[in-house]
Amino acid sequence: MPALLAPVIEWITAVAWPALVRLAAWTGLASVAKLAWEWLALFFSEKIMQSLVASLAIMALLEAWGVFLLVFWNFSAYSTIQAVFSSNPFGTVNYLAGSLYLATNFFPFHFFFGTAIAYIQWRLTLVHAAIVLNRLVRIMQGM
Repeated sequence: MPALLAPVIEWITAVAWPALVRLAAWTGLASVAKLAWEWLALFFSEKIMQSLVASLAIMALLEAWGVFLLVFWNFSAYSTIQAVFSSNPFGTVNYLAGSLYLATNFFPFHFFFGTAIAYIQWRLTLVHAAIVLNRLVRIMQGM
């Protein structure tokens, strides 16, 4: 079988391929093919960059929302932040309930529960955003 293909391959490489190259150059198809290739490369790189920028913007927005919720639920006002960082934690120690007071100072219950509430609210925000996006996609598809 290879013996039968050898003359065909020789004819293609010696006669047909150079003729196709000259014909493409003469008709301008080579430049059109090059232009189409460059357009496809630009089109796909633009789509990749759009999706990358959109993903980064969404992630930044979700992180900012999470930080806002964390600050809101843990330090709801400037006076609270000032009181946490400038007060004496042992200034009002009640000697009858001193061990409970010390436990609440060494383990920040308010920070723990505030962080848990902020995470739950952030997670529910994501769930509701996914539901809204799902409904919008269905509306756009006409379902």
